[in-house]
Amino acid sequence: MKRLLKILVWFFFFLWLLSFLGLLLPPTFIWVLSFLALFFPLIFVVALIAFLVYSFYNIKALVGLLIVSLSSFFVLKPLSFFPHKKTYHFSSDDTLFSVISHNVDIFKFYEKGAFIPEKWIKTYQQLNPHILCLQECFVPDTSKIFIHKNLLEPLSMSYYVYFPYLAIKDKGFAGMFIGSKFPILHHGIISNNTPEGKKIIAIWADLLLYEKDTMRVFNVHLQSYQFSQKERDFLDIKANSAQKSILINFLSKFRLNAYYRSLQAKKLLEFALTFPDEVIVMGDFNELPWSYICITFAKYFKDVYKITGTLNHFRTLNFALPLRVDYIFMKENKIWVPVSYQVIKENLNDHYPIQCIFAKNGK
Repeated sequence: MKRLLKILVWFFFFLWLLSFLGLLLPPTFIWVLSFLALFFPLIFVVALIAFLVYSFYNIKALVGLLIVSLSSFFVLKPLSFFPHKKTYHFSSDDTLFSVISHNVDIFKFYEKGAFIPEKWIKTYQQLNPHILCLQECFVPDTSKIFIHKNLLEPLSMSYYVYFPYLAIKDKGFAGMFIGSKFPILHHGIISNNTPEGKKIIAIWADLLLYEKDTMRVFNVHLQSYQFSQKERDFLDIKANSAQKSILINFLSKFRLNAYYRSLQAKKLLEFALTFPDEVIVMGDFNELPWSYICITFAKYFKDVYKITGTLNHFRTLNFALPLRVDYIFMKENKIWVPVSYQVIKENLNDHYPIQCIFAKNGK
């Protein structure tokens, strides 16, 4: 029994070490490490339990327990497992603005066969954001007249940026959308470095807040995993475990798209850091909070969930598992601060909308 336990301890320590390296090294280095890093929290807990149990037989196992605990703590400390909730009481005198980010999954066009965004629009109307960032935003007509009538007017917005990047069955386009109640001074796109993967990584807009402050907003959608429905079912433990081909396809797509996403995130980060004023980077990163990409972003930007969220608002995917891939990052500044963050648990599609309210600092 003692010998078997020792073997298990070393096995889980080695597994923890590989997954730990996956947090520190980009997927372009060794993709298998990044894959193991997906399961890092689970591996971390199992390794701790193994060392703790083995310490009853060998007190030296406590050294391994400390190594695993402290190393993981210092690497994951900037991340958002346990947010530091700050209370804030709004008043009518506060200068506020709210942002919403949501991957709308082309408004479920493939299921409905038509442009029917009413459920989404109704949800946004109730939340009344000043800035709305939509990923995979489907429109059958990209003209200004159509977008104003169907998206801006129902949301009481006057300004927008829309960049289509994918034709949908000759019925319209999927694209990136930023709607705003504030004037847009400049805007642009961040395109992919290589011909593979997504054509557009993000769009951005410089907004004039209350005729005084300039804020650059990035609407982000990094490379998705592009899993089929069978592969999604496999992840949700609904498929037959004997379907080995699903697992092989899953690993192949993970390797390729993790590589693309790593390059895209690097370009996005480099571009976002060039702007000297306030910056908000939000959208669908398709990365878990403990991934290499999120750890890297946390070195330069603050995750608003960690500042003012709660564990109840961790999950951003409409799945059974508590997975988080949508984020609102901001550059630390002295003018605007996040005061409220929430995930809107509306059953619209596979992503939940996320909202953050910002207030003028010093209130």
